[in-house]
Amino acid sequence: MFDLLSLFQGDLHDEPWTERVPGAKDSRVRTAYVDGTHRAVVFRVDPERGETTYIYMGTWAANEARRQATRATLRVNPVSGALEGTVGQLPLVSDRPRTPAHPLLERAGHSPAELAADLGLDRTVTERAYLITDRTEFFRFAGEVTAKLGWQGQALLQLLDGASPELIREQLELHTPPETAADEDDRIIAALDRPASRLLFTYADDSAELRRVIDSGDANAWRTFLHPEQRRYAEQSYPGSFRVSGGSGTGKSVILVHRARNLIRRNPDARVVLTTFTKELATILEQNLRVLDPDVAFATKLGQPGIYVGGIDSLAVQVLQQSSAEVEVASQDVLGHRKFQWRGHRPDRYVWPRIAAEVDHRLPPHLTTPWFLENEYVAVVLARRIRTVREYATVERRGRRIRLDRAMRVALWKIFDSYRTFCARFNWYSYQEVAAVAGRHLMHAAAAGETALADHVLVDEGQDLHAVHWRFVRALVDEGSDDIFIADDPHQRIFNERIALSDHNIALSGRSRRLTLNYRTTAENLDFALGFLLGTEFRDLEDRIEPGSGYRSARLGPEPSLVPCTNEKTMLKCVVDTVREWQRSGTSVTTIAVLTFDNGTASTIRSRLRAADCPVDDDQCGDSRMPVAVRTMSGAKGLEYTNVIVAGVDPSRPPIAALDQQGSPYETADAKQRAKALAYVAATRARDRLAFIWH
Repeated sequence: MFDLLSLFQGDLHDEPWTERVPGAKDSRVRTAYVDGTHRAVVFRVDPERGETTYIYMGTWAANEARRQATRATLRVNPVSGALEGTVGQLPLVSDRPRTPAHPLLERAGHSPAELAADLGLDRTVTERAYLITDRTEFFRFAGEVTAKLGWQGQALLQLLDGASPELIREQLELHTPPETAADEDDRIIAALDRPASRLLFTYADDSAELRRVIDSGDANAWRTFLHPEQRRYAEQSYPGSFRVSGGSGTGKSVILVHRARNLIRRNPDARVVLTTFTKELATILEQNLRVLDPDVAFATKLGQPGIYVGGIDSLAVQVLQQSSAEVEVASQDVLGHRKFQWRGHRPDRYVWPRIAAEVDHRLPPHLTTPWFLENEYVAVVLARRIRTVREYATVERRGRRIRLDRAMRVALWKIFDSYRTFCARFNWYSYQEVAAVAGRHLMHAAAAGETALADHVLVDEGQDLHAVHWRFVRALVDEGSDDIFIADDPHQRIFNERIALSDHNIALSGRSRRLTLNYRTTAENLDFALGFLLGTEFRDLEDRIEPGSGYRSARLGPEPSLVPCTNEKTMLKCVVDTVREWQRSGTSVTTIAVLTFDNGTASTIRSRLRAADCPVDDDQCGDSRMPVAVRTMSGAKGLEYTNVIVAGVDPSRPPIAALDQQGSPYETADAKQRAKALAYVAATRARDRLAFIWH
């Protein structure tokens, strides 16, 4: 296939590998030799201005390719301006008897004729869509339309969700092409640049790019690029900070990777920072960036031209390590002492209980749990740079649901002060403290006239950053055009710290958008995952309630499998049997993960899989099987797999850590919300098949 498509980049005056199609509806269509039994269907476009362009539509057995080519057409939609290529017939609605239910699209309030006039939807498509009364059938139909006509399938899904034609035109960037006397082939070339056209087509204009997309093994990987709405956020310039939110699989990380590449293309001397919550997720972002553009310029340290990719904590550490100035002043501002020295040692989870047991505080038990102390310290003391009991006694604790009177605050300060004294003795500092000191240090450097370390900062998984992280991000880059770009999903938040970015000088001023179309998870798995969010309130990074509805997927698949077992032994056997079945029925690129709530269960499953000759994680295997990834649910954030088993978790009762059940009713409620969010994260890691197996 690569050899064939490479020929189209050479001398096009004589193409012995292509042949015209007698009786074809479109004179531009050709079939091209692939091998002895297969031919590709392509369109040859010869604009008056510019070079000949070939548009590849697919490969079939030779006779079938010739048959498909006779009906193939290529045109510019006169209403939307998008390029549309069709091979074969448009999808049909099933012929089974209709139910008496009303068609799903009736509530949209638009007739097929109106939608054809307002959006440019194919009249046959809309008439068939208006006959569908079953949601699953509608999703399947929309998916088939997307495969044939790209943007029209997405528009059908948005109509089902109640979107107006005006909103759809805006999100998909549909614009009626201007009246022109230009040659039709010239109009086709111009239409290729339309965002909606790129749902079906993308240029592969050099051999390296062509090799990359062909080697992906999936024609859609190069025919389909960014969704038009995603492309807008990846390419558009903003006068300040911008935030895009969305559920799992809506393409937030893809936007960030493309945006980082676009920023550095726009200005090769720009200093772009791409960061996220963990080092592992940062590594994945860097890998995806290298796949997108193997020649992209990376920076090896902060402040250099190029793209620097790293976890947020490693960025803070590097700021302190690169600094030639002392950080005593920043340490005094944040911690109330000048002893800060980062040596890579952090306090363990036993420090808070130890300090609380040693200090004479006389506080009720729910105010001395490790969870409450840690969260109060990070969300209030560190975030507000509290250094004295007087400051803590009067500080506003916005978003903290447990009320504290003055006596309680004075008693709590004894614990916080003792904690700082104890940790300073051993040079133990949490990553949140490191970020707070690093951010304050950068603020002092800016006040002294030093240049900021970045021109643009892009943040993925923003929902998991603490207030001190946002202060640090703000200090990395000066306020200005395209300074901070944030991607987040409030429903995946694993901390209960309420954040308002405006409190940290990150002004969005209405520059915030929400993605709702899921590209990864099937509709069945998505609906199941969203069930975990029912009855729970989530807040976004602007401290507003984030709705848990409106998400949709055009992909269909099997219903999630729910398998309760009588005991652990039976559960482990079922996990192994399911993995083996998926390996037998999968392909060489099928990835399988088993997710658990805790490390103990994960370790047990690893041992059982290895005993059953199933390679796990980084095991070397001599056959074509991909090793099974075994992770905790929280450790799977930001990752995706073909098939996923969630083991040891009853979906009707997501588990809560024992430590989280020792505090106040507020903490218990927060813990239950985190458990639901974690179950939602786990369920949305699967692209195709999802199974919950528990005992």
